[in-house]
Amino acid sequence: LGDQLEVPLDAAPLVDNVLGHRTSAVVLRPGASLEAWCRIRNALPGRVELLPLDRIETTPVSLPSSFADRSSEIVCLADLVDVAPELESLKQALLGTVFVVNDLTTALQWQAEGFPYPLITRSGEQVREDGSVSLGPGSTSANLVSRRSELRVLQRGIRTLENQIRMADEEIARMRDRLQERDGEIERIEREQARIQEALADERVSLLTIDDRLQRLQREEVELQQECEAETRALKRWSNDALAARQFAGNAHRQWAWSSRAAKEARAAQAQAERELEQVQEELRQAEIALARREEFVAALRQQRDRFESDRREREEAVDETRQQLHEVKGRLEETELQWLQRLSDAARLYWQLQKLELTSGELARERRELEDQRRRLAKEMEKTRRALRKLEQRLQQQEMEAERWEREREQLEQRYLDDFQIDLPKLVGEGMEQEESEREEVEREIVELRHKIATMGAVNMEALEELEGLEERFALLSGQYNDMVQAKTTLERIIHKINADSRRLFSETLETIRSNFQALYRKSFGGGHADLVLEEGVDILEAGIDIVATPPGKPSFNNSLLSGGERALTAVSLLLAIFQYRPSPFCVLDEVDAPFDEANIGRFIDVLKDFLGWTRFVIVTHSKKTMTAADTLYGITMQESGVSKQVSVRFEDVNERGEIVESSDDEAAA
Repeated sequence: LGDQLEVPLDAAPLVDNVLGHRTSAVVLRPGASLEAWCRIRNALPGRVELLPLDRIETTPVSLPSSFADRSSEIVCLADLVDVAPELESLKQALLGTVFVVNDLTTALQWQAEGFPYPLITRSGEQVREDGSVSLGPGSTSANLVSRRSELRVLQRGIRTLENQIRMADEEIARMRDRLQERDGEIERIEREQARIQEALADERVSLLTIDDRLQRLQREEVELQQECEAETRALKRWSNDALAARQFAGNAHRQWAWSSRAAKEARAAQAQAERELEQVQEELRQAEIALARREEFVAALRQQRDRFESDRREREEAVDETRQQLHEVKGRLEETELQWLQRLSDAARLYWQLQKLELTSGELARERRELEDQRRRLAKEMEKTRRALRKLEQRLQQQEMEAERWEREREQLEQRYLDDFQIDLPKLVGEGMEQEESEREEVEREIVELRHKIATMGAVNMEALEELEGLEERFALLSGQYNDMVQAKTTLERIIHKINADSRRLFSETLETIRSNFQALYRKSFGGGHADLVLEEGVDILEAGIDIVATPPGKPSFNNSLLSGGERALTAVSLLLAIFQYRPSPFCVLDEVDAPFDEANIGRFIDVLKDFLGWTRFVIVTHSKKTMTAADTLYGITMQESGVSKQVSVRFEDVNERGEIVESSDDEAAA
């Protein structure tokens, strides 16, 4: 049976206490042969209890109607146990009539009120329907259900640890895969970086080549400029010679013609030099453009290299972090493996202890049954011996009394026969005394034997009757006190019930009145909207919480925490005034309640207060000018002289249209 019960660990001792030795009973499924077990009963090593499912009958059990309102204080023990569907009837038959309560006080109270089923507390005390109570720790020799529950908890813990280890292994595998991916990515980045560095080196070589060509072109440009300047100077010199030749034109016509040709050649050479210079300058511009493009490309390559370098550092940091996480996971895995091995060792040790206990529990149960049978047999024999002893003692007393009487009569008879007839009777009966003496010795031996048995049984309490009378008197006194306490308890419960009923009624009436006041004041304070007071459901009305639901006009319903500060303050003031309206007083002091309000809300707040002026006067501490203008009288403190405070009061009815304070007629009369 114990193998078929699924019991929580905290409820397993209760099932052990209720079932006792039945936890090791054998459950016979429908169709199993009970006769086969009966045929081998003489070959069994010990006592075996059989539970045939097809012979188990159950009757539905429910709480009496007088206890239905306190069903939250009690639970059926069968509801705490899970079994296979085909074993439900067996579970109900064994545990369906036992109910669990929190403590012994509750169990005794329920039993005193006439609860018709056995009760068991969370700590294992049992209170039965006949009034008997079982206290103290139970026997640990047959806690089969508790051991099975502990074993199941340990097995679940082992499965949990195995799942954690499997998840840790999967996480380690994922980490390793990610680490391999990161390593491959790092290698790819390093190869890309090397390729970029090679390309950058090639570009640097190309840039140096372009720089050399540019310098060569610049040198050629300088040389061409120098040649052009030399040609210009030669042209000027030739021009001067031409002027001189014009002066001597007549004499040097041939020289002039030659000089003219030379000048044309010089101009042609200058034009050619200028064209070559323009070509060189164009090549220089193209070289500068190419150089700028190369510089931009080099800058882009440098940025890309820096970006790759930064990305490489980040990936290296990620790899280091991953390695650190992997190291931590390995540490946790090793720790988990150690814990798992420790748990496995504990589970193996507990399982070995459980097997050992299961092996010894049968022997202990058999020895206990044998000792119990021997004790009952000895008790019966001792009771039988006591009854025989009492009978023999009574017979002995009767025989001793009879012997004394016969002795006296014998002596009288002997004396009378001796006096009247001179007959000595002792001589005549001497022959029959031998047989009587032997019978007397046998009786005396039996008496000695019975007295020896009485001595071995222990002393007899001769004051037992007096103690019984004292205990009966004490029982009568305690019974009277108990009856008085029960009567006082009943009266007190009746008073408490009446107080609770009156409290619930008054609370409901008060809450409904304040709720109506709050709804009206809220609509007036906000110029519309909706507000309500909602009791917490499923809880006693005297212990239930109250939720404030407020919805300003033009806004959807939402949580009160989303209201603005002014809206929450005006809602709170509306609720306070609703409570105050239920039981008003002549005076009410409000200390800066209008501080969070804007001008519009202050106006509504003042309008609400004016409705209370028929039975209440308000004293308001405020810094709001609009609130001050609505008051009849102002009280303030001023310091006209340094260090001297003075109280000032102003009634608005004493202020004229120009803002001047006019003396009242009473003051004039007093003056």
